[in-house]
Amino acid sequence: MAFQSPIDIANRALQHISQTKISAFADVSRAAKEINTAYDDLRLAELSRHTWAFSIRRARCRAITLTTQVWTPPTYSASTAYTVGQVSMYAGGSYANSANYPWILQVPTSTGDLPDISPKWSHYFGPLVADIFDSGQVYAAGEIAIVPPVYAAGTTYPLNAIVIDGSNNMWVSLQASNIGHTPSTSPTYWTPWILPSSGQPSTTPTIVFFSAPSVFLSISNNNGPVSPAVNVTTFPSASAYWTSVGGTVAQLTILWPLNVGPATDTTTANLYRLPFGWLRPSTIPLGNKQTSRPWLGALYGTTDSNADLTYQGQYFSVAGGPGQSPQQSWGIFRDIDFVADIADVTAMPPPFCETLAVRIARDIDGPIAEDKHAQKLARLYKQVTGEAMRVDAILQGDPVEDLDDLIRVRF
Repeated sequence: MAFQSPIDIANRALQHISQTKISAFADVSRAAKEINTAYDDLRLAELSRHTWAFSIRRARCRAITLTTQVWTPPTYSASTAYTVGQVSMYAGGSYANSANYPWILQVPTSTGDLPDISPKWSHYFGPLVADIFDSGQVYAAGEIAIVPPVYAAGTTYPLNAIVIDGSNNMWVSLQASNIGHTPSTSPTYWTPWILPSSGQPSTTPTIVFFSAPSVFLSISNNNGPVSPAVNVTTFPSASAYWTSVGGTVAQLTILWPLNVGPATDTTTANLYRLPFGWLRPSTIPLGNKQTSRPWLGALYGTTDSNADLTYQGQYFSVAGGPGQSPQQSWGIFRDIDFVADIADVTAMPPPFCETLAVRIARDIDGPIAEDKHAQKLARLYKQVTGEAMRVDAILQGDPVEDLDDLIRVRF
């Protein structure tokens, strides 16, 4: 039977050092305690050490503006009837440091299916920041957009409150204690929201949501009201193209790094937030099929599809500057490939599970078996990683420049 849970990997590790299996990480045995401490750290270490094909993900990121919001998905509830594309936070697993992951539903509906053990759910590796929906943009599957609350005549709005009217036009309050003034006919009290794609600074650097806005996730590529959109949707709504995902938003406030500014500043680089689950850049782009070694076994280099990105903590930046089009100055999107933090064992291929088991065995062999198996485990680790490379479970990449096989071999 294939590996289904962290316990399966843990017991495979114990088998390598001739120890009795455990039934749970909470067992009172020393083996359980040692693996409980080491499992998640070594899983992350192994994902970071090699470029495992199953771990590569792609996410679309847009440059940060002065009104970018941090999005927090709602917590999973077993009683909620979820629809495709909805995202929920759920802390599965029973080992130490088990993380609270966002999970996304991949089937039409689900109720009561725990994300960490149900094939209906998978890890979410998309953006956790969003901006107001921009009718001048085309959205990809997995992108998030915010729709302000609908204007209500009896509500008192504060300064910089943003609302939407019945014609899908957005407005920003120019005054505090703003009540009873229809936005479209009250220029003293309301001003139109400026779309980021216009290339102009937003109406205000700080927007206020007087009540909870709607948050939508695009469940279709080429989704939007403008060319080259394939799925023409004037505005996000619960449909075949958008899913209402809920959750909360809060203003993202950062101190701009040197030579990096908001998207409307065309004199500096643009700043982007890394997607959830980012561990490190992938040196192998998705879809790379030239991973086998040529005849005579010349060594390959790596192809870094993110070579022009500069990483700064939870962000990356891309050079911008004068002479850009308005869309570019807003920060044209970046599709980045990255090695993702994958904790779902059912998503891990057997070569990775076996490699992780051997690595855990090497780590706990000292405290449990006084390093009696150290040499065997060192050889076994090289063997299983070598086998993974031969079947392209571990990607090795190609040189940055295309070279003739003869030149590669002679080099």
